Amino acid sequence: MEQVVLDTVREILAGPTVARSAPALDELTGTYATRFGVLRLDEEVERALRYRHSLSCFVLEIDQLVEVNQDHGNARGDRVLQDVGTILRHAVRASDLVCRLDAQRFLLITPRLEAPAAEALAERLRQRVARHRFPVPGGTALSVTASIGVARVGSDPVDAVILVHRALDALEAARAAGGDRLALG
Repeated sequence: MEQVVLDTVREILAGPTVARSAPALDELTGTYATRFGVLRLDEEVERALRYRHSLSCFVLEIDQLVEVNQDHGNARGDRVLQDVGTILRHAVRASDLVCRLDAQRFLLITPRLEAPAAEALAERLRQRVARHRFPVPGGTALSVTASIGVARVGSDPVDAVILVHRALDALEAARAAGGDRLALG
């Protein structure tokens, strides 16, 4: 699945540059669409390298989304995605960007956020998702957790694909450790 995400990122970056800046929203979550987020990440990476400022990239995955869809239906899973999108949008700074990466993942871009602050933000996001109760009509509210992989622009040469790859590797480490945690890449 990670390879599919990386292929999508490469395809977007290799595509036409027409309307690169036109923000498009993901209709379900209210976050930015994948294409807009990836193009913006590419711009932010270039800017961070040029001006030597910090940049972090998070990939957040909803751990139990497949089970929610199986046990409660896709409409309930969509509601979880909507709520998580809202949680993320309200928890970040105006200069940060939240976008839908794929079916159960979000990409967060945090320019000029130093490493300790980026790690603290990722932990706050993880906790907010874990604390949130997702309503179920006529039933007990659902709880889900999130795993987060965080990658940063450092002193080594990097581009948007490498940064997403590092965040996905960190996400995989968080999931392999049992989920509901963050890992740094």
